[in-house]
Amino acid sequence: MKNILLTLLTLITLNAYCQEHYHYPMYSDIWSIGECVNGKSSHINLPKDGGAFPLFGLDIMEYIDEEIVKSYLLQSLNEFRKDYGKGPVKESQYLNKISQNYCNKMSKMTTTIKHDDLKRYGIQMAENIATMSKFMFTHLDKDDDLNKIMADSYFDNFVCSSGHVRMLLSNNEWFGFGFVKRGNFFYVVIKASSDSSVK
Repeated sequence: MKNILLTLLTLITLNAYCQEHYHYPMYSDIWSIGECVNGKSSHINLPKDGGAFPLFGLDIMEYIDEEIVKSYLLQSLNEFRKDYGKGPVKESQYLNKISQNYCNKMSKMTTTIKHDDLKRYGIQMAENIATMSKFMFTHLDKDDDLNKIMADSYFDNFVCSSGHVRMLLSNNEWFGFGFVKRGNFFYVVIKASSDSSVK
């Protein structure tokens, strides 16, 4: 039974964001990147100091407040951008609204999550989406600033994909965020635009 749980936990922490030629270092305070599997499209987030995520560690769900996480997101994005030599961006209430609406919808999808139809908004826009399992946080301590850590992790989750990181480091001036916790997962949506109508 323990081997089955360990295998399941390993599979849950696999992320399908790695590309064969990713080149962005990870500056996360809680994760490190494992090897790409067979040099292809998956990678594993591991605890920062190595080892594995404990099976019976922290259940982060009870400590996460969606509104507090959302209040940190612009700060966390700008800290992420600074790590890679990029300047700060601004938060768009319009992009926040449509990101949150889509995140709510995405969290209820019974099949694989998929991107929003950005053409329906009639403006230039880019989007990143992801899910994160609560099991990626079992090595943390309840006394940590878990809501800020969650906001930071939102961006670290994309590091193994050049395309996703390019969007986060793009010249788009405005960003919006959606965040939902549901079941054992966190759902995240980031939309970005340079269109002046989203101010």
